[in-house]
Amino acid sequence: MDPPISVTLVHRAPRPATYSIEQLFEVIREAMPADIQTTVIRAPSPRATPGAMFQNARACVKADPKIAHIVGDVHYLALACPPQRTIVTVHDLGMLTAPQSIFARGAKRFLWFTAPLRHARLVTVISEATRNALLDTVNIDPGKVRIIPNCVAPQFRPRVAPPRNSKFRLLHIGSTPNKNLRRVALACRGLNVTLRIVGRLRPSQEQILEEAGVCFSCVSDLSLREMVAEYHQADAVVFPSLLEGFGMPIIEAQACGVPVITSDLEPMRTVTGGYALLVNPYSVEHIRWGIVRLMSQPRLREHLSKAGVKHAAAFRATEVAEQYAELYREVARCDRC
Repeated sequence: MDPPISVTLVHRAPRPATYSIEQLFEVIREAMPADIQTTVIRAPSPRATPGAMFQNARACVKADPKIAHIVGDVHYLALACPPQRTIVTVHDLGMLTAPQSIFARGAKRFLWFTAPLRHARLVTVISEATRNALLDTVNIDPGKVRIIPNCVAPQFRPRVAPPRNSKFRLLHIGSTPNKNLRRVALACRGLNVTLRIVGRLRPSQEQILEEAGVCFSCVSDLSLREMVAEYHQADAVVFPSLLEGFGMPIIEAQACGVPVITSDLEPMRTVTGGYALLVNPYSVEHIRWGIVRLMSQPRLREHLSKAGVKHAAAFRATEVAEQYAELYREVARCDRC
């Protein structure tokens, strides 16, 4: 019997309230088949200064991975790993779309994308939309880019029954600009809803919510168990995001049996499997239409709930872990050649 294939997962440094990637790959690790043996190293520094990047690269070299898988947004660490035994996962290209100087954007494009992705043997992305955006941005061999979706943690299970809230409870995940909270707040004006927001609100966002007269509450830094409870207590999830690499809240909500309103954009459109209410995220009126439709049609809510649970089963951790395992086997076979 061949010995287990040894894989080192390289994470970014721990940062407060930024752990979704780490949680995701911990779930994948636990679901790995027996022939794959994984360990984890974390970059020592969360900073992106030359000194900190050198410190992180040195830690990566010291670990001497047999197969290195860069799983967080520290793609540049691939340059410190053997090219024929390195895989990089790209979740999105958000760092290139943030407001910044032309020089800063060019430096990030080269150090986080062009150089490490050309260096690595394989690149994985989490959706077709991310693959297209990546190939539009970086000149690399399309044949080395593979799509492996995110998985849903096993804790996200269907609730026993819909909640009995006095007001229709909408769950909104995230408070960064791409999550589109301002339009959601305006869409909720005058509706008999409670908007439950997961994320830290800026004063300007609180002001918009208050001026719209929306009944809202906010929570952040939740554990996995607490996040599952938020889904189970919601009548619907409203997620009209403007930009996502994947859109994990869609699958999490579906796995919990919660109907979803999301954007008629990629990758959200594909991720739903057709089992969500799609709206134009740039139109307050259309977002409001989606909310009112779900509020007024219990049969539609029930249909989306049941169909969503079935669709989310395709994103089980065991399915996704096997896809990564096959990549590791491919790299190991080529390394022996």
